[in-house]
Amino acid sequence: MMITFFAVTYFLCAFLISMFLNSVSSGVAGRLSDNAEIITVNQNHNSESALTYSDLGDILSKYKAVGAIKLVIEYNSGYALFDYEKTSSENSAPTAVIKPELEPYCMTINGRKTINFIGQNYTVSSINIYGGKDSDFILQSDKLSGSTVRFSGLTLIIDNKDKTPSVTESIKSDITGKNPDTNIRTDDISKIAGKGNLFTSGNIVIIIAILLIGLLILMNSGVFTWSWINSKRSEIMARRICGADDADIKKMIFINFLMISAVGILIGFIVTLLLTLIPAVSYYLGNIRISAGLISVAFILLIGGIISYSLSDKYSHEQVISLRRVL
Repeated sequence: MMITFFAVTYFLCAFLISMFLNSVSSGVAGRLSDNAEIITVNQNHNSESALTYSDLGDILSKYKAVGAIKLVIEYNSGYALFDYEKTSSENSAPTAVIKPELEPYCMTINGRKTINFIGQNYTVSSINIYGGKDSDFILQSDKLSGSTVRFSGLTLIIDNKDKTPSVTESIKSDITGKNPDTNIRTDDISKIAGKGNLFTSGNIVIIIAILLIGLLILMNSGVFTWSWINSKRSEIMARRICGADDADIKKMIFINFLMISAVGILIGFIVTLLLTLIPAVSYYLGNIRISAGLISVAFILLIGGIISYSLSDKYSHEQVISLRRVL
């Protein structure tokens, strides 16, 4: 019974903590540092000097900019991440994380679900069930599409860590140099939806996950561990009669606890690993992360170990009293 409980607890903890991590990284705000700056660009797209997405890409490439661009396509808004610090050999294939509402717009190319944004195809890596209303999609492409479409307005986020202020000023200078009629405004990163806001839709999932994990640990300490120690009553009594002291009883209970929890965690790990091999799991629910598994092991062993040790101390004293009554 205890082995089954530990296996289920490990699986649920790993899954819920993965939801926690997936929720944190589901929006663009969770990927940005506090040094990031926002550049809002507005221009008359009918002007002959109006910039295109291709022009903007050239400017970003010139200063090896890292960050994101906010895109509003029809009734959907999201972000395209870029990283011009990467060399050509490090460039990865364009991928997209989209909301379930955008799934009907996908098409299958070479056996992969694909969606098109600004003239570029993105392989859909997963469905984002965690993000807020400002993240209908997140596009991961090291370089922006070379689209010749002239934009009327857009929002750039520059996140080059300590170099952000100088990179931002250089980009603004080049934009106004290409189109003097451009209106540019710079804002703090806190303007991004979800940055510094605890009660976003994604964070509500996090709070629920933490409460459920706490409930699982309380169940382990309050019910299952106590019932397991009670099942060892006759063995503890026999050891007492043979001369075992409190330290021996504590050691026996603690070692047994570690062995049972280790077997349960191993079974839970195998089940979790097998689930990660199912494409639908990562596609619709996000990745079950290795880091979440390690955190789960620490939670279970640390909290359960402390509880089992304290209960064994109490139980060993109760057995002494019971043994004296018998004798």
